[in-house]
Amino acid sequence: MSPRYEGGRPGDDDESLERWEDELADLEWDDDVELDLTGDDEALDAPLDDEGRPLAGPGAIAPVWQRAIARLVDIFIVFNVAGFLAYVVVRPSPEDSSLLTTLAFAGVFWVIAGVYEAGMVAWKGQTLGKMLLRIRIVRRTDGGRPSPGEAAVRYAVPTVWLLLPLPVVGQLMWMVVYLSSIPNARRQGWHDKAASTLVVGA
Repeated sequence: MSPRYEGGRPGDDDESLERWEDELADLEWDDDVELDLTGDDEALDAPLDDEGRPLAGPGAIAPVWQRAIARLVDIFIVFNVAGFLAYVVVRPSPEDSSLLTTLAFAGVFWVIAGVYEAGMVAWKGQTLGKMLLRIRIVRRTDGGRPSPGEAAVRYAVPTVWLLLPLPVVGQLMWMVVYLSSIPNARRQGWHDKAASTLVVGA
């Protein structure tokens, strides 16, 4: 039951105040109104981690398998789209295998790949692969989208290993950067720690 007050506001004089107090004492109760203190918001009952993040659903730390599949999708997109555009820009001929042509092709390729990766993360917080897997990248401090600088750092940390003249070591270190997200609870790889980002459910 809840009280129903139908009186007016008290005035400044003592008589009005006493009349208002008497009206409050004679409040009627409405049996048709019930107060619900239980609530029906399931989010209130969702388990949280030590930092207050949900353990499942939007905002929860993304599992490794989702990140791995999203990365494979992005690799497929980058190698096909960036490779095609680099070929169109550089136009290497089958007979031309000079170092200059190779460097030009590689340079255009990685610039396009960087614009895609860092640009999408700064713009949407997601690459196409992450959109498909329903995960996104956020700043660890406030959960917002990474800035262009943070997105660029996140992209550069693993990629720089592929640009070094270390054919086998470079690829291995590139994999180590991404695998470094497995051992810790926040699933932060070296690139995430450098950019202060997290990958969470979208």
